[in-house]
Amino acid sequence: MTGQTGILFDLDGTLWDAVAAITPAWNRVLAPWGKQVTEEDMNGIMGLTDREIARRFLPGLGEEEGLAVVREAARVEALDLWETGGRLYPAVEETLRTLAEKYPLFLVSNCMDGYIPAFLHAHGLEALFTDAAWLGHPAAGKADNIRAVCRKHGLRRAVYVGDTASDGAAARAAGLPFLQALYGFGARTENDGEIRTFAALPEALAALWKEEFHMRDYRNETEQRVAFIRAKLAESGAKGIIYGNSGGKDSALTGILCKMACENTVGICMPCQSSRNFGEDMADGLAVAEKFGIEIRTVDLTPVKEALTAALDGVTALNRAADSNINPRLRMTALYAVAAAENRLVAGTGNRSERYMGYFTKWGDGACDFNPIGDLTVTEIYEFLRYLEAPENIIRKAPSAGLFEGQTDEAEMGVSYAAIDRFLAGEPVRPEEEAVIARFHARSAHKLALPPVYGE
Repeated sequence: MTGQTGILFDLDGTLWDAVAAITPAWNRVLAPWGKQVTEEDMNGIMGLTDREIARRFLPGLGEEEGLAVVREAARVEALDLWETGGRLYPAVEETLRTLAEKYPLFLVSNCMDGYIPAFLHAHGLEALFTDAAWLGHPAAGKADNIRAVCRKHGLRRAVYVGDTASDGAAARAAGLPFLQALYGFGARTENDGEIRTFAALPEALAALWKEEFHMRDYRNETEQRVAFIRAKLAESGAKGIIYGNSGGKDSALTGILCKMACENTVGICMPCQSSRNFGEDMADGLAVAEKFGIEIRTVDLTPVKEALTAALDGVTALNRAADSNINPRLRMTALYAVAAAENRLVAGTGNRSERYMGYFTKWGDGACDFNPIGDLTVTEIYEFLRYLEAPENIIRKAPSAGLFEGQTDEAEMGVSYAAIDRFLAGEPVRPEEEAVIARFHARSAHKLALPPVYGE
């Protein structure tokens, strides 16, 4: 799990009002049944399921027959909306674009097939949303779909933004706070915050999450980090950069920034025993390299590890920590060998959260010539990767150093990165989380200092 924060949106009455655009489509379909509807009628069905709409508009038909008519009307309205769109509420597009730079956005609506794609297409908003769920895809109810989206994308902090009492009930049933859009179709109901305009949403989120809402200027920050890398190259006289491409979030961001700064950047994939190294991690590392034009080379360190452990047999009995830390030290040995042979600098891939916890191997993945991302927490790494449009799987998969089969960072530490990052931001965490963080930080202080030298 990544510990992401996400925002889930209802559609009708929250992001747009499509009633004027869809009423004619419904009337064309309903005409053979002697039924016509007004825009007020259409307002009244917003948020209802297809079966509920059939019972309201076509009570004289059998349930399945009425359902078929309603679904045909939904098909026709989606075709119309694909071309015409609806009426976006003021400031929706610009506010969504601002939010999307900081958080993944999702749509969860009780609408029928084709409605959400039509909304996204007509208004050119496809790139802003990570995923969507609607009636029957994957679940039959809004609360179940909210839960499904949170589970699928590893959301540990999320909010549902909607306009009706049924939206609020679905959010509560799914365990999420509810922000109510008072400008929509519904009357004020129980909520965790209110907005009278869509432009007020960032402020409402800040109040809900008790955090200052500010957008990092990622364009400027990218330029500054690229300049930092170029300065380090110039100072050293090196001709290129090398880094370990693990297929994870940190190596992805380091690799992207280094490639922007230096055309002669090479990522080395170094699988070592773990099947994840050879499978998912390798595939994700290649995906990043292909998208951003980074040269990749592969060195299988498995036989090297086996030879070393065999040589140590009879010398000592390796415990799990000693054995697993061989892997990152072999990787760093390989990186510095290539760097020395080709006059390159080794770029670091550790983040601030790991550094504070000491969750890295001394003289292994903690070694480097410079680190362009070491001031960023895990949360900030994900935000930066979203801005750079890194492959989604890099962002969604559970962080792992790949030290042994089934290993994940959070399981090994016993605390989530979300909690660590809240602690680093000065926010409250649970006492047991704070105890784990304090213990890891205290016992790893030696990793952040040079070895003591007698007389100095």
